[in-house]
Amino acid sequence: MQTLEEYYTHGLLKAQGVDLPPLPPHVYAVAGNAYRCMVDTEARRTVDNRNQSMLVSGESGAGKTETTKIIMQYLATVGRPKGKGVG
Repeated sequence: MQTLEEYYTHGLLKAQGVDLPPLPPHVYAVAGNAYRCMVDTEARRTVDNRNQSMLVSGESGAGKTETTKIIMQYLATVGRPKGKGVG
């Protein structure tokens, strides 16, 4: 949970224009960008409020299932109502 919160906070601050050094690549960063695009009204206008999806691909044994679980955990955690988690 600490890593999730670190990437969530980092992404949130970057989205607000705070200049921060980059964090190491992580699936939480990708999930965070996707989440912010879904909830940001300006970004939503650019896609006409259409349904969105995320594709996780790779070769057999590359970790697609685990990566998808991590993305779903991130989105479920930050999408909780205020006071019940990170988001």
